Amino acid sequence: FSKTELLQAMKKSNNTAPGEDDITYSMLHLLPITGKQLLLECFNYIWTKGDMVEELKKIVVVPILKANKEAGRVSSYRPISLLSCITKTYERMIKNRMEWWLEQSQILPDKLYG
Repeated sequence: FSKTELLQAMKKSNNTAPGEDDITYSMLHLLPITGKQLLLECFNYIWTKGDMVEELKKIVVVPILKANKEAGRVSSYRPISLLSCITKTYERMIKNRMEWWLEQSQILPDKLYG
């Protein structure tokens, strides 16, 4: 991945809740250039070796009570998955690259919607 791909993925990030590591998008945006370069090197290592640190794979599921619902019922909750913002950034880079490749390769039909 290139520095441009990293910055593009970071630019499109919303300030959503962090995962178990408590690293927010705001923190990632505040990284100095050397920190972003190190993050990029980590992503490229993961991409080439297929070896992601287990901590980045962890998802915390938090049950959120729906409005005006009975707290004692399981169906009254909706699950929210909290994933590391680092992992979400990496996934966004992969998604962007896949979209670019699919468009360049003209694999998807022109009239595909959704």
